[in-house]
Amino acid sequence: MTTRKSADQAPVRPARRLPGRTWRDPRLLVALVLVLGATVGGARLVASQDDTVAYWALSDDVRAAGPVSADQLEPVRARLDDDSARRYLTADEPPALEGRVWARDVPAGSLLDATALTTAATSEGHELPLKVEEGSYPADLSAGDRVDVWAGPAPGQGVTEPADRVLSDARVVSAGRADPSLGQTARTVVVAVASDALQSQVVAAVSARHVTLVRVR
Repeated sequence: MTTRKSADQAPVRPARRLPGRTWRDPRLLVALVLVLGATVGGARLVASQDDTVAYWALSDDVRAAGPVSADQLEPVRARLDDDSARRYLTADEPPALEGRVWARDVPAGSLLDATALTTAATSEGHELPLKVEEGSYPADLSAGDRVDVWAGPAPGQGVTEPADRVLSDARVVSAGRADPSLGQTARTVVVAVASDALQSQVVAAVSARHVTLVRVR
């Protein structure tokens, strides 16, 4: 017996496969390169920012032998090489300031160098009074100035003996003040002197000879 195909039954066509996007598409490759470049650049930027370290810095100018206080310091972030980083105090913990004084003048904005701090006991342990005649010291001399102390013959003595520098870079503790109403022409200037610099010949020289103060900074 013969069967007939239904007239309504149409032949079935095979499904067509849509062309897929190939990795060789130049536009796709360019986009991929741009994305990777942005990712790497961003990662490097973040990494470079993370390389900074918080250090203590001076918020104000300070003078040598002045007391160190916390309000003179502020944290700042900086990126230093290994050699420089070892010199400065990081702000990850408060520095030990009790009994500390400044070993030298330090301008505002400077990072805190460990060698800028010292103790009062090892700084300048003695105070030496000097009788200084008017005209033998800077007119605007004030406490904190650094001076060289010279001892020599007094003006008008007619002596050609040269003056000797008996102290170098001494800190002025007190500049004193002459009182002309009392007939005073000299003032008493007190300078700080370290133990190893305070010798008997120094005391003898400033007591017996004319003293001149030369400001060095």
